[in-house]
Amino acid sequence: MTTHSPLPAAHASLATWHDYVSAPLSARDRALTEHRQRCAECESTVQFLTELDARAQQLPLEAAPTALRARILASRAAGVRVLVPAHVDAFGDDDVANDVPTVAAQGPRRTRWRISTTIAAGIAAWSAIALFRGTPVIEAGMISGAMTLSTALPKAGEVVSVRYNAGALLGRPAELRLRARIRTVRGESYNVDVPVVEIATLQRTNGNEYVGRFTLPDSVVFAALAVEDTAALAVDDLGGRAWEVMRAGANGVPLLSALDQRNHDLMGRGWEEGLATTRRMMQLYPDSLGAWNWLQSFESWMSLETDSTRGAHRRALTMFDARHRTMRDLSPELIGATFWYTRRADSVVNAYWRERLLREAPTQSFAVQDRMLTIASRELPTRRDTTTALAGLEQLWPDVPADRASQVISAALRLLPPATANPVDLRRWADRLIAVDSSPATARYVAVRLLAAPAWRDEGKRRLRAEIARLANARTQLRALDESRTEQVERLARSQRLAMAQLGRALADDGAHRAALDTLALASAAGWDLSVFSTVRETSLRVGDSSTARTMSARISVDPSTTPSRRESLQSAGVTQVGAAAWAELVRSAQRDLATRVMAGAKRRVLPAVSLRALDGSNAPLRSLLAPQVTVVVFWSTDCGPAVDALGEIQATAAALAKRGIRTITVVEQPQSTPALQNVLGTKSFTLPVYLDVGGAASKAFNNWGTPQAYLLDAKGNVMFGATSDLESVALRAEAMVLAGEGGE
Repeated sequence: MTTHSPLPAAHASLATWHDYVSAPLSARDRALTEHRQRCAECESTVQFLTELDARAQQLPLEAAPTALRARILASRAAGVRVLVPAHVDAFGDDDVANDVPTVAAQGPRRTRWRISTTIAAGIAAWSAIALFRGTPVIEAGMISGAMTLSTALPKAGEVVSVRYNAGALLGRPAELRLRARIRTVRGESYNVDVPVVEIATLQRTNGNEYVGRFTLPDSVVFAALAVEDTAALAVDDLGGRAWEVMRAGANGVPLLSALDQRNHDLMGRGWEEGLATTRRMMQLYPDSLGAWNWLQSFESWMSLETDSTRGAHRRALTMFDARHRTMRDLSPELIGATFWYTRRADSVVNAYWRERLLREAPTQSFAVQDRMLTIASRELPTRRDTTTALAGLEQLWPDVPADRASQVISAALRLLPPATANPVDLRRWADRLIAVDSSPATARYVAVRLLAAPAWRDEGKRRLRAEIARLANARTQLRALDESRTEQVERLARSQRLAMAQLGRALADDGAHRAALDTLALASAAGWDLSVFSTVRETSLRVGDSSTARTMSARISVDPSTTPSRRESLQSAGVTQVGAAAWAELVRSAQRDLATRVMAGAKRRVLPAVSLRALDGSNAPLRSLLAPQVTVVVFWSTDCGPAVDALGEIQATAAALAKRGIRTITVVEQPQSTPALQNVLGTKSFTLPVYLDVGGAASKAFNNWGTPQAYLLDAKGNVMFGATSDLESVALRAEAMVLAGEGGE
């Protein structure tokens, strides 16, 4: 049945024509049909959208093998993630990220393997199918609760009703809090400094059931949700995944901006979900250049590019290029997006859009990035002229938008060696960095940079003292969505100790030995941090406090990450200074400190019965695989590049742990052995025990949502330390469990 509407007085919008093209022929608006027949420009628009939609449908989507599809659907239901690497400095030096904090680098990390991954192209074919069907109910070993929303796609002003069945994590208090990480259209990638607010109070009705309601502010297009108790001592964020709501349009489908912000929220967390979101964007908004840009990026990050995908992008590029060249009043954002999309496909077309971008929109984000890269390529590689390059960045600064500020500041600070830099320049750029990012790591970095400049040495110490005082009040600091109050306090306390260690070093350098020793004593009084111990040791030696220096030497020597050569050197020096018996007592004291301090972070959790399957097909109950002391369980996947690449390191760590009686077993996320698995094991010469997770039961029991992830169990099968992908942390925690006698006897 044909619908009717008044004849448009002017050209319809691109969105209107998109809806028109998407509708069946019999349901298309008659007035719009009559208008396009008389208007060559609108007819061209309809043809463009029709062809672009057809191109989107022709994107190669290889079907995933049945077993792989079932495994990943199960892992998605358990919240499994594959991680996206953080961006490196725009000047092209990977090590810049280690020297200069950036906004993207400040958030909490779930993994330290930040490298490219190869995932089966078939994921893309069906990953969007499960998206937006509602939040799955995840038992996760009865830790996470189950949340039901009246709608996960609320329209503007729509009330969302919440029904939450609490898991064991939160118990049964009278009320709970519902918190949200909220995003507007202008939200940036990653989750650093993204607002987290309380949006509802959930009241217990009966048993473990809670109800509440909320309405998103009109400006919010995406929100990630978590539940916590009123004291914020326990947080349920669905095992790291969080529940989600996205703003919907009048037609009930998610807004393009909501999908875009979901992708931004997933940066640093999940490729698989990001690709699924992008596929949904392509399905709903095939005329969106932003969707095509996201698709091109994910295909590059995930090594999914093929001749077919590149061909599809070239054809889409040709259409976008032809259309955008003829459009009147093209926005700076669209010019920038076109320039960015063309950079990988056609150098001639890209040169056209670059020239137009720099001429018509020189302050647009991509234009500023390109101007910064030009400064670097012109002044640094050939002339090594840092002075001129710095002057160029200073001239660029007034044009820098918020999303490029950290890049430009990082580049400028890279060009300013503290000891010889112009002190005015150093202070100006340091203050700009603090204005962009006031996180503890950045505040500490800036203070240390100023300490190295003779003119700003007192200012550096003042800033360290101010940061130490600021960190003492956790309630003034932003708390992440998945972070309990205790976890926040622990994180801030560690930052405080790092700042104290730097301040103690500075005081010692200035001859204030008593103040230095007092400050260093505070820095090393709690926690277990080798960087703090090393700083305290070096500074203590410098001021003549040999007793403290030996204590720190003993702590460094018992840490599993200390190299054998350094351990032997510390032992030799210690024995020479105080004798073998006294040094042995210092080592025993350090071991007691290690056990006490590290075990303070342990959280015992009873696992339900878990049954694995050996590669030969036999059943293997987890309890039958446990070591008499400590067992490390590592989850990995043949479809996760970081996990496969880490197998060698996992095996080396396991060999070191075995010397302490610690067993390591690995669980691969698939129900049966496959040629692909056998190929990986052979290629990597991987000899550790490998077990299969049938039906995702082990992942649910452990509440595991990413690979590679390791857990530490005692002899009774209780989880003592939750998921981590830092193998140095695994070794340290395992050592602490052995020293503390936490085998479970």
